[in-house]
Amino acid sequence: MNPEDLKNCALFTIWLGANDASLAEQKVELPEYRNNLSQMITYLSSDLGLSSERIVLINPPPIDETKEDPDKPKIRTLENTRLYAKACIEVAKANGVECVDMFNALLNQEVRYLALLGSYDSYSHVPPLFVLASISQLSCLNLY
Repeated sequence: MNPEDLKNCALFTIWLGANDASLAEQKVELPEYRNNLSQMITYLSSDLGLSSERIVLINPPPIDETKEDPDKPKIRTLENTRLYAKACIEVAKANGVECVDMFNALLNQEVRYLALLGSYDSYSHVPPLFVLASISQLSCLNLY
């Protein structure tokens, strides 16, 4: 990626953390997760010249542990995902960028699809949930 690639970029989103918060092989330790997010922001802003107003982090959504197979070891927990969601918000604040708090937006909603989160079946529902959860947070951004 180079600065030319971003010249018409209205918004650059970084949505990481669901797999990082896994308790299994995909796990990324919390300090490394924080550092990775910070490095991405620095790369975009300092190295590529993207203004911080155009960078938005999105924290991981909550999961429904009851949808995990009870006969298999747990690979995700709501509480561990909450730690990564909180860390994402903290990294955003420390780096002067916005964060869509997907975790709490979905956790605090009576969303019918929330029961699917944590399973592959949920992916088809993520775009409408993202819109519902983030419109009020993104409306503060002056994009054009």
